[in-house]
Amino acid sequence: MPEFFPHHTIEWRVHELRLPRRVSLSLLGMACITGLLVRLCRLLAFSNRQPSFWAVLPLFALGFVLLLSLSASYLGNHPVRQWLWRAPLFAVLESVSEALVSAVLIALGVERLGTMHASWSNWLPMAVSTLIQRTIAIVIFAAVLAFVVQLVRKVLIGRARRADPAAQG
Repeated sequence: MPEFFPHHTIEWRVHELRLPRRVSLSLLGMACITGLLVRLCRLLAFSNRQPSFWAVLPLFALGFVLLLSLSASYLGNHPVRQWLWRAPLFAVLESVSEALVSAVLIALGVERLGTMHASWSNWLPMAVSTLIQRTIAIVIFAAVLAFVVQLVRKVLIGRARRADPAAQG
């Protein structure tokens, strides 16, 4: 007679993802955090009244590294074939987030456009410029990253097949 009820029970546990992991899976969350951090780096770079090239360069580099590393952190959670639409969408949402942070900073009177304070008439051109620059940077970075990921996978799979000839079937 077949057994309809097992003799041993299995305990199921739900693993709750930690907050950083949950945020890295969220397109909107990662784009908002990225936009906020990049715009704050820009604010720090222009906070000095007479910024020198050597004082501003590390902050812009930090902002660029943050932009690309956080976009890679988001894209790395998804298959490479989905990056075709995820990277541009991330760039657009990140730019919108930066534009909103910029609007808040203009309202507070601390947003800068070079060495002078930015006004509401500067907001739209700054937002469009940010959108174009971020989209180009993120899409090119995602394309290079996708190429490297696929190349590394091909090399690693080739090595694994050569190392284990029995697995080839």
